[in-house]
Amino acid sequence: MAIGVGAVVVVGAAGYAIYSLNNNNASSNTSSSSSSSTSAGAPIIIGVAEDIHGANGPGIIKAVELAVNEVNSKGESWYNGPAGAGITLNGQVRPLKVVVEDTQEEQSTFVSSNVITAVTKLITDDHANVIFGGFGGSGYIPDLSAQYKIIYISGSGGSIDQSRITPTNQYHYEFQDQIDVLGYGNEATLCTLYYAQKYNAKSVAYVTEDQAFFHVYPPQMKPVLAQAGIELLDPVFFPPTQTDFTSIIDNIRSSGAAVTFEGFLAANSVPFMQQWKNTQLKTFLVSFDIPAGVAGADAKANGAYDYLVVLEGPGRVSITPMSIPFWDNFTQFMGRTPDVYDANYYAATHMYAGAVQQAQTLDADTIATTIHNGEWLSPMGKVTFNDHNFVSPANPVENGFVSLMDQWQNGQLKVVWPAKFAEGPTLYPPWHQPPS
Repeated sequence: MAIGVGAVVVVGAAGYAIYSLNNNNASSNTSSSSSSSTSAGAPIIIGVAEDIHGANGPGIIKAVELAVNEVNSKGESWYNGPAGAGITLNGQVRPLKVVVEDTQEEQSTFVSSNVITAVTKLITDDHANVIFGGFGGSGYIPDLSAQYKIIYISGSGGSIDQSRITPTNQYHYEFQDQIDVLGYGNEATLCTLYYAQKYNAKSVAYVTEDQAFFHVYPPQMKPVLAQAGIELLDPVFFPPTQTDFTSIIDNIRSSGAAVTFEGFLAANSVPFMQQWKNTQLKTFLVSFDIPAGVAGADAKANGAYDYLVVLEGPGRVSITPMSIPFWDNFTQFMGRTPDVYDANYYAATHMYAGAVQQAQTLDADTIATTIHNGEWLSPMGKVTFNDHNFVSPANPVENGFVSLMDQWQNGQLKVVWPAKFAEGPTLYPPWHQPPS
């Protein structure tokens, strides 16, 4: 049966799809989870506003459920909470409970009122203590967070205008634990520099789809590369509809750029990759390429993505003590490997639980201050927030929120950068090997 806007899905205190930490199997029973240890106090409500049938919503919801079931099984152990079920708040054990309101925000029929209605219902009818989610329509949630004075944590990016947030104004309840475009630019720049130095490159080409997102990177890259004696060539932006890259390939070849940064958001990158391989263009590719990061993309493209280094989400590497357990448990719980949004909302759940455990209150102002001032664990690294409640990117890259760069190797994405977290060596195209 389809669940429409305003439908409620409840998980946790007496929910379905309870995750067992003892046997590492998901179950679909409807019996109470740890009923003897969660009956002491009223549940703490985690409100999730997501499209339950969208491409991203189901994974985000499962990531929150996974974290909730961990807290309800063993307490908020990541932040030194007492052993046992739930959060111990002022001497009373309080379980977490997930309530989901469907927003349909990834559907063609989406209108903004879907999100507004869903979030308002979470707050006024479901009595949520915190709001997560809003992948496609999340821009409508921050004003509700300010109006109702409730914590809102976005792990999907693009939802919060950080320029209006200060630690003391009406918007200080809003947090984003997904790095913004400048944070990704920092990662892309440092990775591009790493491979440019491997090739002793004199210049780097920059070729991306004409999206505002990609216009931000060159001003970041240029001075960093210049400091290392490497020139960033004038950026080339192409329309999303372009499929013939002959002129771009020719320009890269004539420039002599040993490394190229390529970027695709909405366009199909397979034609570009095929032309790169077929012409054996002597440039190594570092990318922010959304199509290339999709599970099974290389096989579907008949190996077109081989050797491409692509900015990706989490990997099964030990960035923090949370990283590998999350990867394994989510994969078993969901039936697929996690992406960056799954990792962010999993971290957000533990972050909120940890803040409540530390502050010993559900008061939103106190929790906002606790989150803002804290250092939190994520599968992606350590999370701290700047003055505008946005996660601070890692700098140096190993010491904060880390975006990993993967490479397609034999049909699998393998982490190759940062080198500290690499699952193995980078494979270089046989026609363009770096100097020994």
